[in-house]
Amino acid sequence: METLESIYKVKGKEFLNDLFNNEVRIVERINCPILCFSYNDDEIKFFKGNGDEISELSQLLNTFYKTGIKYLKSIQDKITSMLSKNYKYYCYYFPTNKTNYIEYSILPKNNLVLCKIQTDDGNILDLVDDLKPVADILSIDYVQPIFHGKLDSNQKDIITNYIETNNTCDKSFSEFIIKLLDKNRQSSLFQYDFNSPIDSFKFIFKKEGSNKEIVASLIDPFLSSLVSKKDKSKYDSSDIIFSDFIGFCSTIDFNTLTVEGKDKDFKYLDIVCQLFNKYIKVKGEQVAKFDTSANKELKESKECFGVDIDSIPNETTKKILKGNKDLCKIFELIVGKLNSDILKKSDLISDYTINVFNNIKNNITNLVSCESIKKYDFQSFKDKALNPQEAINRDQKESIEQDAKKEIDKKEEIIVKSFKDLKKSQEEYNDKIKTETDKTNDSLKSVNNIIDELKKKIESLETKIDDSKKETTDEKNTKPDNKDKK
Repeated sequence: METLESIYKVKGKEFLNDLFNNEVRIVERINCPILCFSYNDDEIKFFKGNGDEISELSQLLNTFYKTGIKYLKSIQDKITSMLSKNYKYYCYYFPTNKTNYIEYSILPKNNLVLCKIQTDDGNILDLVDDLKPVADILSIDYVQPIFHGKLDSNQKDIITNYIETNNTCDKSFSEFIIKLLDKNRQSSLFQYDFNSPIDSFKFIFKKEGSNKEIVASLIDPFLSSLVSKKDKSKYDSSDIIFSDFIGFCSTIDFNTLTVEGKDKDFKYLDIVCQLFNKYIKVKGEQVAKFDTSANKELKESKECFGVDIDSIPNETTKKILKGNKDLCKIFELIVGKLNSDILKKSDLISDYTINVFNNIKNNITNLVSCESIKKYDFQSFKDKALNPQEAINRDQKESIEQDAKKEIDKKEEIIVKSFKDLKKSQEEYNDKIKTETDKTNDSLKSVNNIIDELKKKIESLETKIDDSKKETTDEKNTKPDNKDKK
């Protein structure tokens, strides 16, 4: 979304003034994630703001959306009987009153704020007249604009001056904008006053005679400063744990795992639990010494993003997690990263590490589908934990070597279940090479034979030509001279 500042800088003051002459709806954006739901055939489905479905397995592995989903399921009869089928209902979701950057003083009704509705043909409904009736049915809050209409000349001048100078006349950003638009308001959304920062204001301009909307934001500068100050460490220490777990998994013969579960999702979870159990059995002492409090992702994992331990079907995993809080955090980290589609590259996560991660995920998927499994080798936890910088350099070197090797040769993937299998595979490979070599030698022999035969034919032809020449010469010498005959 463009900002009013960028529009001013790129398109100029005149363009901005023309934009301000149009009808505009101004709403305060809430610094919260989106929880979306829809229903079809009396079944409610839940989605994240990016459109990814929150499956039953996802709900078990990550309880972030638990409060909102639990409430919506409790009113399922209302949803299926009173709301439109195949419509998508988007809500700001408050798991707690504290988000990444803002702490809200007031929680909305049932932790949800309806912000827009998408019809089955893709149209977006986000006006009060559309939102209020649905919000009333659901007993949740809904987004109401701070201003809807045309700005007067004073309002336009003050907002333009702010865009040019960032001067709020010693007021907070929220008070400066909100009081300019509505003098009766006494606070920003879900706050008791104007003392807290906000996310931003969204300006939705609608040109006369057109259904097209131009949307731009005006961001709270305090929030911008908070985002810019966010810790950007050279590497995430949680990568040490996860890369070690991936390395450990690469040594596991997946074909020895037994798979249980009511469907593919829960079979997947059962495999991850078995891998985690094996990992803790072998490396539990090392992992337990890892300082989870030093890592923000691990430290805050219990707050809103925890796994629903009681719902985990694997009793061994459940016992491990209940017995050690820090191991519970490690499990949440591992499950969260394994459940993601993409592993981001970092100083400790190289291209090679990502390739191994992808193959481990494929191994799990293939095992669920009863397909063949791959095996890989990797670095140890001790390597990376004791000397992370050397591990970084080694990872980068390995990545370069792997990329170079790919250019000249494709790795043959061999399924290795045991030493006997490895020996057998080697013998088969040697036999294959011998057979191909014999074929090549036979082919060479055949070619050599053909060449020898050709040489013999050429020699025979040369001999015949010489004999023919000799006969011609002898015949000429024996023929009588015509002069002498006369």
